[in-house]
Formats: sequence, structure tokens, C-alpha cells
Amino acid sequence: MYCIRCGHSCADGARFCPGCGAPLAPTAAPRQPSAFCRAFAAPDTTADYTPLQIAEGKWLAVLSYLMFLVVIPLLAGKDKPFVRYHVNQGILLLIAAGVVHVVQYLPFVGSFFYTIGIFCVLVLAVVGVVNAASGRARELPIIGQFNIL
Repeated sequence: MYCIRCGHSCADGARFCPGCGAPLAPTAAPRQPSAFCRAFAAPDTTADYTPLQIAEGKWLAVLSYLMFLVVIPLLAGKDKPFVRYHVNQGILLLIAAGVVHVVQYLPFVGSFFYTIGIFCVLVLAVVGVVNAASGRARELPIIGQFNIL
């Protein structure tokens, strides 16, 4: 460790610089991200796919996020790994939309949660389409961590 004022070499754990006597700032431990940040920090696995695999399956991957159109890439791109990844994400999104539609039948609070849930599903669909169209294999926040295929 070196003094930021004079540049003198200091022993680890020293509180003052032996050269100029300036107080040395203790090194802070790295901050851990909050639970909220961890839920939305989706891992990016784009490096697992070759540029050719991404280019071949990009538009089928986009279809994966358009609800029931997920059947098209499921059948047409079953042998393409990049497409399979996005089909898995699309199926998870379709399941989430189904859960939101069931929630609307709850008495008193159903319509409130339905409105919020549909908005969240639409936001996740947009995130998925943007990821697929840009050739990234990035999980959808919150629901993308599960594997069906």
C-alpha cells in the first residue's frame, strides 16, 4: 500500500504514513449488491454460443417472446442451441402470463394485481425481444433462472 499524499510505501495495516505522517484511509470491503439488484442482475451467457449460431437463430429467438408464437421456434429451431435458450425463456414468460391471468379472479384485489402483472409481463417480453434481436443470451429478470427445456 502507498500513501496517496507522498507516494511512500506503507506497511499493510498501518494507520499513518511513515514518510509524511498523513492518515491512511482503511480499505473498505467491497459492497455486496442488494437483493433487489441481484434479482435484476441477469447472467449473460452469450459467450456460450458461436456467432454463426446466433446469426442463424436470431429471428426465431425473437418469436419466442411473442406469447403463443413460441410454438414456431420450438418446432423450427429445436436443433439450434441459441433458439432453444430463448424458447425456454419464452415458455417461462408464457407461464408467468398464465399465472397473471389466473390471479385476476381473486376477489377484491384481483384486478389490481392483474394490472401490475400484465405490465410486468409486457416489460419482460420487451426485454426478451431486445436481448434476442441484439444476439444476447441473457436471462429474463426474476423468472429467467428456471430451466424447462
